[in-house]
Amino acid sequence: EDMTVTSDYTLDKDLEIGTLNIDNGRIILNGHKLIVHNSSYVKSGGIIVGEGQWIAKGDVTVETAGYISMDSINSQVDVYGNLIWNSTIRGKLNQGVLSIFKNLKQSEQSIIDCSKNHTLKIAGDAKQLIQWIGKATSFGIVMISNTSSEGVVFSDFSCACEWNNNGSKIAFESVEDRFGWKLEKDEIIDGDLQ
Repeated sequence: EDMTVTSDYTLDKDLEIGTLNIDNGRIILNGHKLIVHNSSYVKSGGIIVGEGQWIAKGDVTVETAGYISMDSINSQVDVYGNLIWNSTIRGKLNQGVLSIFKNLKQSEQSIIDCSKNHTLKIAGDAKQLIQWIGKATSFGIVMISNTSSEGVVFSDFSCACEWNNNGSKIAFESVEDRFGWKLEKDEIIDGDLQ
């Protein structure tokens, strides 16, 4: 069964649904698990994860005035589809773990701003594309555990307090594979090395 949220709704037990539409108001997990089998649309309002867990098996689109709030060390969001971030509201990702198993695409007008206590886990088993706007995006901990031979391709660098690639293959489109290169002979670089 699908669910449309038009005012604040607090879970009093675990909930499994088809498609989630948040058109206004918030869904407050209240320590419970929310499983969405199809797509999730957070248009105006948000999801307050708190001590709960949100498992999104389809794509998640955060748009217009939508947001995700993760304010507990136990906050857990698992996105098995693509995460598309088009919201003009800053994400409130202060603690917990946001796991992405496919791709992340952030639009130019949006800002993803995480505290140093928040973890972004990129954990697919196929090539993942992470398209973010580097200067408007910051993360606490970026943990990469992609098991594919193609790894993770980032559109640009982003600020993060800590990077951990766990041996996963990573590449950055904006720097033409300069990240992680080994100096095997004398090399002169004209300009700034960033």
